[in-house]
Amino acid sequence: RFDLADRAKSDIGDMSKGMAQKVQLATSLVNDPELLMLDEPFSGLDPVNLRMVKDLLRELRDQDVAIILSTHQINQVEELCDRVLMINRGTVVLYGSLDEVRRDFGEGSIIVEVSRLPEALPGVDKVIQQGGITTSW
Repeated sequence: RFDLADRAKSDIGDMSKGMAQKVQLATSLVNDPELLMLDEPFSGLDPVNLRMVKDLLRELRDQDVAIILSTHQINQVEELCDRVLMINRGTVVLYGSLDEVRRDFGEGSIIVEVSRLPEALPGVDKVIQQGGITTSW
């Protein structure tokens, strides 16, 4: 599936970034994990291997494997993820289903961090306070 048989004796340092990504993913799946944590798994992949990895992640999800995907590519998140968690400097900024995040933090949202909430915020329809982060729109 990973099309790596001809590289079985190769050093990973001699491989392209995309091929090295496939080796790392393949080795993480050897023991049939219940939880898979991936950091930028699409980096360096060509379109054919990008599709293969996405299809594989969907199959794993359908087999009830929990997948934590760390990426800066929002299009990949929207395509593959059920829930989104965004962390800024160690603090959770947003969490929820894609629909919840789009509704609560979509176009027109303004995130404001304040030490104390003012009594009135003219023009603000909704305020969410989470830790030290206040979100309003």
